[in-house]
Amino acid sequence: MFFTIWLTTECNLQCTYCYEGSEKKQGIMSMETAQAVIDFIYLQIITQKTIYSYLSIDFLGGEPLLNYEVMCYIIEKVRSWQLAVPVYISMTTNATLLTKEKIAYLINSLDEISVSIDGDKQTHDMYRKFSDGSGSYKIVIENIRELLKYQKSFCNFRARMTIRPETAKLLYENVNYMIDLGFKTIVPVMDRFIDWTQEEADCLYTEMIKIYEKFIVNRKDLFIGLVDDITLRRESLCLGGEITLQISPNGVIFPCSYVMGQDNFAFGDVQNGVQNEKKEWIKKINNMPMTESCNFCAWQCFCNGNRCRLLNYATTGDFTIPSAATCLNERLQLKLCREYYRSEKRSQ
Repeated sequence: MFFTIWLTTECNLQCTYCYEGSEKKQGIMSMETAQAVIDFIYLQIITQKTIYSYLSIDFLGGEPLLNYEVMCYIIEKVRSWQLAVPVYISMTTNATLLTKEKIAYLINSLDEISVSIDGDKQTHDMYRKFSDGSGSYKIVIENIRELLKYQKSFCNFRARMTIRPETAKLLYENVNYMIDLGFKTIVPVMDRFIDWTQEEADCLYTEMIKIYEKFIVNRKDLFIGLVDDITLRRESLCLGGEITLQISPNGVIFPCSYVMGQDNFAFGDVQNGVQNEKKEWIKKINNMPMTESCNFCAWQCFCNGNRCRLLNYATTGDFTIPSAATCLNERLQLKLCREYYRSEKRSQ
């Protein structure tokens, strides 16, 4: 079972593309709420242990390191449990608040640390800025270099990159830069909250081909999202609200990060548990038929837009209509998959 714990909605950066907006709600999880979160998660795992074969906890924000003490408290409590299932704990951070002391603790306490970095200084500072408008690259890269000294520890390090139309042409160079830094797992994600032109999409596709031919074919020790996960797969329906739960700083439960904080999607809290009627409503949303145009799409059964109704709602305001950027992202991946699948078949 997946739990995402939002330790705070506050952030020390003001990234211009943040889907949470520039004026974030001020909320930080108290120690009292943290204990209620711990009790709730433990109860879910113990009472439903025949259903779930794992426990995954991800710390998110805002910037989770703004609430470092509470995060450490939760980690220590969870690690002390004697569970029959594997436990995987991760964190996503902008890396600006990392210190040598925090790194020393986190690499021995977390299974994965995901760092938001968009590329080299030019690319990263284009969007990832402090409130005074200055770029965050300098401190981020210093902390990443300190973090990656522990690359051989059991903790996995992941670079999470946001791709915008303005930076698409630099994707190959920026992925190469991440590899040179020492990252083995790199996850470039196309911004789905804005419109892309066909010319911009073609540019991105050219970069994807270069990455695939240089790294995916020759470097088996790397995982590069967007191009590495292009094998044809049928997407299952979203299980947001069933096996994945988002917990806000005040302990309210939501089904998905895309609707976190929107009161109409709240379906319980850690003190009182899940509201089953609301949970069933969310389940119905996840099973709604897609818009008619999607039903004629040959890629529907492979599409993330078909899978995630709440992503559709967040980007278009309609559960059944994916954004143009989502469709574009899926088509680019599937186009690349088809091309290289055919190439592999011809070479066999």
